[in-house]
Amino acid sequence: GELGDAAFMLHGDARLGELADQEMIGTSGVYQGGLDQALSSDYSVDPNKVKFFFSYMEFTEAELDDMLENRDDESTQWVSVEVPPDFVLNSEWEKGEAWARLRNAVREM
Repeated sequence: GELGDAAFMLHGDARLGELADQEMIGTSGVYQGGLDQALSSDYSVDPNKVKFFFSYMEFTEAELDDMLENRDDESTQWVSVEVPPDFVLNSEWEKGEAWARLRNAVREM
């Protein structure tokens, strides 16, 4: 993957996604982008439905497919899951708490 040094915005506002001509990520109810529309004086976005991320990893579709299909030497495997928008956009959780909740949810699957 490639390390990104820019910020990006995720949100769970379907109307903003429509205004910004964005596609939903999977069936998650989460959209990426739309900052210009969110900052417009013509639109009021709920701050609880928006989260900014900095210094992210970006993968190509082929890299993701490879990670999901293969195990590494330590038998670690990636899995793809969809979670409710609140899980991704909840700003009250620390990073470690969010990962712990995700791991517990995957174990229950």
